[in-house]
Amino acid sequence: MCNKKWIAENVKEPLDFIQIDYERWRLDAMEWGISTAELQNLRELTPEVLRVDATSEWCIKHDVDFPANEATLANAKYCLDCTIAVILRKQDHQRKRRSRSRDRSFDPPPIYLGDNVYKAASTVSEVVHVIAADFEYDISEIVSGFDPKERFFRITATPNERDAKALLPMNWVSGFLLVREEENG
Repeated sequence: MCNKKWIAENVKEPLDFIQIDYERWRLDAMEWGISTAELQNLRELTPEVLRVDATSEWCIKHDVDFPANEATLANAKYCLDCTIAVILRKQDHQRKRRSRSRDRSFDPPPIYLGDNVYKAASTVSEVVHVIAADFEYDISEIVSGFDPKERFFRITATPNERDAKALLPMNWVSGFLLVREEENG
């Protein structure tokens, strides 16, 4: 995260505002099926550029010998084709990726009203909440307890009433609710 102190110590030219984690970039490229040699070529054959907004001038940085040796029509075409291929591969990777939906909340059946929510997956753990009708609950996981005979819901509880000014609900809690035998069946 950039702050005034970091900027004062590290930003000596406009393009210093751009910080790229090249190792992360390389690993992402390999995951997306992009040749790291192509990425290296793009870095070597294109200047660094920055435009703060649509009306500002471009800031450019390149090696002294870059324009004479590398700024050719062939390299420009190669870089454009390579960039388009990289974008398409990344989009294809993102399109193939699937994640579980978390669109349903847990409306506790009456048998759970008054049950304890524990700090850890154990009934001897500290009680952090008691299931009540005036809370909304989300279950994210079902986990084994420290006692192998017990299973727990990992649960988050938020009060139905919220402060209109607060970004997050006040008094939310997270913990473990013992799964009842009726639910195990």
